[in-house]
Amino acid sequence: MLTNSSSRACLLVLLLVFNGLNVLAQTASTTQGCVPLEVTFTPPAGASSYFWTFGDGATSQLQSPTNTFINPGTYTVQFATSAGGAVLGTVTISVYPKPIPTFTATPTEGCSPLPVQFTNTTTLSPGITITGFSWVYGDGGLGSGANPAHTFSAAGLHYVSMGITTNLVTCNVTQVYPDHISVALSPATSFSMTPNPAAACVPPLLVTVNNLSASGPGIT
Repeated sequence: MLTNSSSRACLLVLLLVFNGLNVLAQTASTTQGCVPLEVTFTPPAGASSYFWTFGDGATSQLQSPTNTFINPGTYTVQFATSAGGAVLGTVTISVYPKPIPTFTATPTEGCSPLPVQFTNTTTLSPGITITGFSWVYGDGGLGSGANPAHTFSAAGLHYVSMGITTNLVTCNVTQVYPDHISVALSPATSFSMTPNPAAACVPPLLVTVNNLSASGPGIT
């Protein structure tokens, strides 16, 4: 006597034989990545009709459809030969939020030449690992590694661009932080005295000293 589960299994086998399918698993061009994640699906060999349910509300009757997942989550994509028909197989797609490269910079302002230490603080979803870093500094300098140091010589406001390369190409991203480092010219100290020369034969000698030092923004 067949159980309910055995009956369902036999029915599925008969359905596959009836449709003349060579039972091979449906495939996906990728099974994980970051939003927006575009995935192309391929049906089992031998299928002559197609119905895909992507798990995000979208469906398709194309043989090899492409679906773009725009929200993070885990999606079970189902393949059947018709709407409402028996599900012949599934593919699980893991979709992650796009990472945002972040860092700390110490210090962020000062006089030229200004040495700055950068420290990576990027947080990642499970399944994503960083394989490389690229840095571009607003003074034309370049850097690499998670925690580089750079000395800014030119005065002004400088952007910092941080890029990360990951094990998933769709999760590679670059973030630009405008006007992140403020560099001022070192002050040029100078003064004048009245009288000049400051000399007298009989004390007391009253001398007025006038500051003529040049300073950049942020120097008081």
